[in-house]
Amino acid sequence: MEVRQIELFMRTCEHGSINKAAAELRMSQPSLSRWLALLERDLGAQLFVRTRQGIQLTDAGKVLADHAPQMLRHFDLLREQIGNKSQRQINVAFPFSMQHLLTAPFAEMVIRDRPEISMRVFEGINHTIRVWMENGMLDSALIVEMESVPEHFSTTPILSEGLMLVGNSETELSLETPVEIADIHELPIILPGPPSSISSHVASAVKRQGYRFNHAFEADSLSLCIDLAQRGMGYTVMPYCALSSRLDRDPDLHAAPIRGLNIVWKLCVNSSRPFSTSNNSLINAMTDLMRQRVKDGEWKFAKLL
Repeated sequence: MEVRQIELFMRTCEHGSINKAAAELRMSQPSLSRWLALLERDLGAQLFVRTRQGIQLTDAGKVLADHAPQMLRHFDLLREQIGNKSQRQINVAFPFSMQHLLTAPFAEMVIRDRPEISMRVFEGINHTIRVWMENGMLDSALIVEMESVPEHFSTTPILSEGLMLVGNSETELSLETPVEIADIHELPIILPGPPSSISSHVASAVKRQGYRFNHAFEADSLSLCIDLAQRGMGYTVMPYCALSSRLDRDPDLHAAPIRGLNIVWKLCVNSSRPFSTSNNSLINAMTDLMRQRVKDGEWKFAKLL
């Protein structure tokens, strides 16, 4: 029997529903059910039954629910007495595109406000982060929505963000004037090559409109794609988060939102890693910062989900 199992059991009791508890914990319902089933197996007793209204504790479940809070308090006391040296490193991954708008401010906040937490930040493209997830090296990650993620990760959509067509000042692109997907099919587009999720997303959208996607040049670096567009070598397509710092300081770089072309950013949490209060607090801080950036208007063309 693990502390994590008891904590999940108590959260489920508090919500009276596996679905509601899973949503609060940012876990998938099947993942939470597996944890609870393991607890029942370890104890050799059924702890609850499912009903249309949620869950109903059995006699064994009531006994555990009565004693679990005291058990958890003892474990919390042990954590405090043993100290921060026992805390493992928390590994968090962000896409390159979020460095200015989210990654750096988040890391700054953790360094300043939570110096007791040992955190390592990874940056990569969506595909690379997916590989890290599959290898089990991450506690949490932000990725562009995929068809599937490794089953030991639970996912929560956080926000939808519009993609931007980017060019130099001669293009007269404007943040106030959206362009259509059909408008970009003949333009020379500079984007990373496969397995770039942005490239495949843009190409699929153009092809659904019945057009051929003109992927004129492959550059496996977001900054290089933007630099080449700024030099007039073509256009690129990026989420606003990848452009915000450049648009603020570079008058020769212009961008316009592409109507109907959006991506969804998802938070993925590794439910197979040992439970960590530090990781949980980092996840909450990260999502709070994302929401605050959208509400403050700093993350333009983004919508909370």
